[in-house]
This record gives sequence, structure tokens and C-alpha cells, in this order.
Amino acid sequence: MKQTILLIIITATLLMMGACDEKVKYNSEADHLIESAYQTKNYKQLATIADSLQKKGQLSEAEAYYWQGYAYDRMKRLRTASFFWEHAIKAAEKSNDPRELSYYAKSACRLANVLTMRRDGESTLKIGIPVAHRLESLKCDTTSDYVNLLIYIGCCQIHMDGSKDSVNASFNRAYKKHKEDIEVHHNDEAYKNAFAGVINIIYNYNGIQHYEDALKWNERYGKFITEYEQRQDVDSSYVDKQWARYDIYRAVALQGLRRNEEAAEAYRDFLSTKYSLTSEGHILANEYLELAGRWQEAATNYENLDKMFELRNIQYTLDNIQSVGLRKFHANQMAGRRDSAMAVSIKISEMLDSAIANSRRTEVEEQDTTRAKLQEITIHQESIVRKRMTALMIALFVAIGIFIAYILYQIWMRHRISKAHQELETAYKEVKTMTFEKERQQTEQRIFREIQLADIPPLEPKDKKMAFCATSKTNGTATADFIDYRLNDDKLWFCAGGAQGNSVKDSFSAALVKSQFRSMAALGIAPEQIVTAVNTAMTSGNYSPVSLFVGVLELTTGRLQYCNAGHPAPVLAATEIGLLPTAKEDAIGGSDECRTFSTHEIVLEPSNMLFLYTNTLSSIENANHRKFGTKRILGEALQQKKTNASAELFIQHMTESVQRFIGNDSHTQIPLMLAIQSTR
Repeated sequence: MKQTILLIIITATLLMMGACDEKVKYNSEADHLIESAYQTKNYKQLATIADSLQKKGQLSEAEAYYWQGYAYDRMKRLRTASFFWEHAIKAAEKSNDPRELSYYAKSACRLANVLTMRRDGESTLKIGIPVAHRLESLKCDTTSDYVNLLIYIGCCQIHMDGSKDSVNASFNRAYKKHKEDIEVHHNDEAYKNAFAGVINIIYNYNGIQHYEDALKWNERYGKFITEYEQRQDVDSSYVDKQWARYDIYRAVALQGLRRNEEAAEAYRDFLSTKYSLTSEGHILANEYLELAGRWQEAATNYENLDKMFELRNIQYTLDNIQSVGLRKFHANQMAGRRDSAMAVSIKISEMLDSAIANSRRTEVEEQDTTRAKLQEITIHQESIVRKRMTALMIALFVAIGIFIAYILYQIWMRHRISKAHQELETAYKEVKTMTFEKERQQTEQRIFREIQLADIPPLEPKDKKMAFCATSKTNGTATADFIDYRLNDDKLWFCAGGAQGNSVKDSFSAALVKSQFRSMAALGIAPEQIVTAVNTAMTSGNYSPVSLFVGVLELTTGRLQYCNAGHPAPVLAATEIGLLPTAKEDAIGGSDECRTFSTHEIVLEPSNMLFLYTNTLSSIENANHRKFGTKRILGEALQQKKTNASAELFIQHMTESVQRFIGNDSHTQIPLMLAIQSTR
């Protein structure tokens, strides 16, 4: 017993080790696919790949949601991006895995950035502060994402009239982390992260007119630039851009403090940079020029706005119309350029229509995307809960089962000697009964096959006005199905039917129906009369119920009369594939011997085909216990209709389809089939 438990533990450990190795492989493959889409900037593909990898279990929820949020952010779908980053944070908020925590911080940082841009400070603080505290508690507070999150928190606290101490605490902690990152790594990425963080602080202080604080942080910015400039192989144009920003932010702060001469000097320093000559530099310069009331220069700089948008492939939206379009109009108006101001106002009016339409369309698309994903997430979470409950219930039942088994085992051990004789005697009786039952079944099967072998199928009728093919024998298995036909002058009588069981009684019943059909078809009796007469004969005796379909086809006109009693409707392959309309009559051989049956009538057009089969075809099962079914029959018929198959090829193809469906099971009954095609 102890050896068995030890073996189970060792096996489970090995399986877990194998699962871990496979997970590492999955992560490597997933990272390669994500990196490939990221490098090619194919953001739509990036979102699709992340979603697919998550569903395959190759990416965690936090990673997948982060990358989907990143992709939608790049596609300017900010609401959808926010949705995914929120769910990434939720997915990793209880995890201690370093990789999960990395995407936890990334998602929080990017979400805070979007919310800050929307001026939704309350939501930024609600999300950002708990994430920052958790990262600090887990000692994961050295990444640039964490530091930037602190800056976003501080910026929101500024705009929400937060206490100066809490704002300074956030900014100073971020500044300290940037300095530590630079001292440890001393690479371009560390400096650039520091530049971006300090610029955010300066920009926000200038925005709320805290110019003294802006000057203080601008000096720190200048120190970072000076340090960076001393490094070897630095990009001179990048350094020039940073000094240009330093000068313009300094000019704005000094102008705000009414230190006009110093502000003008700082602006002249800005003009000495190469960046000031670019279209982006012209727009940046207006931060100072508008504050200083130098409207002529500001209006001239705004002439480069369209060029900058074109270079950066930026489309006019409601946000940038408000942020720069209206400022351009105001600058021209204040400069006294009435014609230019009028032209700008007309262009803004034109752009507003398309911007509003694009905004509404984007909003609808984002709502659809988030609604569909939310529904998918809800279903997934419900599935996880169900699986956990199922696993718990299984574990409970297993424990109970083991306990009960142990008790029963003890009882059995105490009574096994007294029960041994009784079990032996019972087993002897069962063997005797099984032997008798097997001999009875073998006898019935032998009689059944003798009846089938004695029933010689007729020769297939030949006539130029029709194509005909039928299978009249099964693969040797016992069956009470039958198909029969008779050509009399220019009329073809045919029938299909079968009893529900495979006993000798069922076989006799089927043989009786077939014999009566032959007799009455030879006399040219109508289908409903044949069915009525057979029903009367079957009801008066001790016979099994039999389903029966009888039809007569006039070959010269294509007129088909038929009557159905509980048999599957034949397939009619005309311009469309469908089932032949039939009445829902019960099988013959019931309790009502006076019951009458109705006749239906249609005309088979040239090339139309009628496919008749026994009930075995639709109810036949494969090894997986799946039925062949009426839908599959109609599907196979449609394929043959497309290839204009003859009656013979139709039957051949259907037989092959059945063989493929049942596989190598030689004991499964092969159904009987009949195909008639009008060729008049």
C-alpha cells in the first residue's frame, strides 16, 4: 500500500516537472511571436496574436491583456486600451510572479498615462496608488514603469489640489529612483526615462502656474542633460532637442514669474538650437510666445502646424483641434490677421464634421470590442469557477469513495469464506443461463439469415427512360430491412421498409410485407391500397410493426405517386436538395386494422433523382456513437448533385461514405439504398 502511494507521488511530481518545461517552451514561442508583431508595428496582428496565445494557454491573462491594450493604444483606440489594461491589472493583482508583476506595473503605468491625458485624476489615483504601494511592498519599485506611475500620481494630485507634501513626496521619490537607475545602468534608456519623467513634472507645474517649482525641476532636467552630454557616442540631435526643451520650459516659467528679460534671454537660447528650426520646434516655441503676448511670432509659427501633422502622420481629432487648432485661431486673431483667422476657423469647421463622425464611429467600435471581450472574460471566469467546483466535488467524492471502499473491504474480508460457496453457485447458474441464451440467439440468427438468403432480390429493371441502381444485400449482419421493386409496362413499383428489431419475428414480418408488395405490385394496385391491405394483414396477426414506403413511377411522364407509413422520407435531388414531402403516418401493424393511408403525387423532371433508403442509414452509429443522420445524408446528396452523378455513382458514393463513417466495424449493418433518376 505504501509503495503504491509513493509511486503515485513520484509520477505526479514527474508530470508537474514536464508541464513546467512545456510552459517555458510555450513562453519562448509566445515571446517570439509577440516580438515579431511588435517590431513590424502590425498592431492589429499583435492584438490578434495576444488573444490567440492566451486562449491556447501560452500567455498569461496579464501579458495578453497588456499587449492587446498596447496594440489598441497604438491604433488610437484609447477606451479599448484602457479596458484591457484594467483587466491586466486585475489579472495580476494577486500574483507574486516577477513576470506577472512586470506586466502589472506596465499596465498600470500606461493606464495612468491615458487617464491623466483625459484629465481623469480621480481614476488615476484610484488605480495608481494601490498598484504603487503593492509594488513597493514586493520590492518591485526599481522599474521605469513604477517611477513613471509615481509621476502620474503626483501630476494628478497637483490638478486635484492635493497637499504639496504628498505631491513632492511622489515627485522626489520618482527623481531619486531615476538617479539610482542612471547610477546603476548608466545607459541611454535610463537617461531617456529620466528625461521623460522630469519633463512631465515641469510641464504640469507650468500648466498650473507653479512657476517656481517648474524652475526647480527644470534645473534638475538641465543637470541630467549635462551628464548625458558627457557620454561617448551620444546623438547630438537628441541632445540639441533636450536643450531646446530646457530653454523653452525655462522661458515659460520665467515669463510666468514676470521676469520678462530673463525669459526673453532663455527664448533666445532656445532659438540658437537646431530643433527650434523644425516644425515641431516652432509649435513648442509657442508655449512661451503666447504667454509673452508675442502673437505675430506665434501666428507665424502655427503656419508649420499642418506640416508637422503631415510629417508625423497625425489626423485631426476633437482633442488636437481643441489643443492646437483653436490656439492657432486665437493666435491669428490676437495678431490681427483677420483673413488668416477666418481661414483657420473655416478649416476647423470642416475638420470638426469628420472628427465628430470619426469619434462616434470609433466609440461604437470600441464599445462593441469591449462588450464582446467582457462577455468572453465573464464566460471564461465562470468556466474556471465551474472547473474548480467540479474538481472539489470530484476530490470529495473520491475521498468518500475511498472511505466507503475501505469499510466494504473490511466487511468483505470478514465474510468472504461464507460467501465463496454462494458466489460459486451463482456463477455456475449464470454460466448455464448465458450458455442457453447464446444458443438461442445463435439459432435465431441462423434462421434469420436463412430467411434473408431465401429472399432472392429481383434483377435491376432496364429502361431508357430512367437510370436505376439499388443495393439489395447487406454485409451479412442480421437485419429486418428490405427494398424491392418491379417494372410493369412503363411503370416502376418500388418499396422500402423494415421492422424495428432483428429477431426472427421481425424478419418474418418484413418478409411477409415484401411478399405482399410483390403480389399487389404485379396486379398494378395503387400505393395507398397496397399499404392499407398490408396494414390489415399485419394487424390481424401477431407481427412486429413495420415501416413502409411504397411508390409507383410512370416512366413516360415522370408522375410519381407514393404512400408512406412511418418510414424516413426519401431524398429528392431536383434544383435543390430536400426531403420528399410525406404524411406523418404511423408504422403498419398497429392496433387499427381499418386505418387508411393517403397518397401524395409529384412529377419527377428529367435529371431529377429520388434516393430511397432504409431506416438503418440515418440511425447507423460509428465507434464514437455518433449517428450518420439525415443532415449528413442531405450533405452527401448535395455533393453528388454538384457533380451530376448518375444513379450508380450516387449509390456507390453513398456506400463509400457509410464505410468511411463506420470505419473497420464489420458488425455494423450496411443499409439498403435505391436511386432512381428520370431520363425521359
